[in-house]
Amino acid sequence: MSMLTPPGHSYQRRRGQSRAKILSIGFVLVALLAGGAYLLLSLFSPGTQDKSVAAQRCPAAKLLKTGDVHIKIVNSTRTDGLARATAVQFSSRGFNVVSVGNIGGAKNAPATAAPRTLVHYGLAGRQAGDLVVTNLKRAKPFQDSRAGADVEVVLGKDYAGLRAPGQVLADLAKRPSSTPNCDRLP
Repeated sequence: MSMLTPPGHSYQRRRGQSRAKILSIGFVLVALLAGGAYLLLSLFSPGTQDKSVAAQRCPAAKLLKTGDVHIKIVNSTRTDGLARATAVQFSSRGFNVVSVGNIGGAKNAPATAAPRTLVHYGLAGRQAGDLVVTNLKRAKPFQDSRAGADVEVVLGKDYAGLRAPGQVLADLAKRPSSTPNCDRLP
């Protein structure tokens, strides 16, 4: 002991107390860092949160690919080749065009075309119908009683072609969930 050390005190005791404090503070810091790292990894790991959020919003829904959409394109106007040209555009985007034609046949086209371009689909084809409508510049969706998920596009007087792919992707990205129109699925 030194003359500067008060009676009853020793450096060893203080050194032991400070080591215990440092060890306990270190343990708490390591635990906080480990917990924070786990939280950050679970929140920002690719795909983990998106899948769980999508599953919570719409557990039975699946993402629809353009190749899964079967389209029938019908021309109600007197413009020759309009349905065929539209089919080529949809096919180039990966859609499965199953038939192309005119209302009443080419020679028997109606005297007046349908005023609006309509996209017909049944209950099972809601998602497919919405995807087709998103690709068209002007089209009105129309749900009918048809069975199956096939979609029919009736080209009307207001037909203005397909939207640019960038516009379609931007529109799809704005949707609230990763599964389009999940809130309206049966």
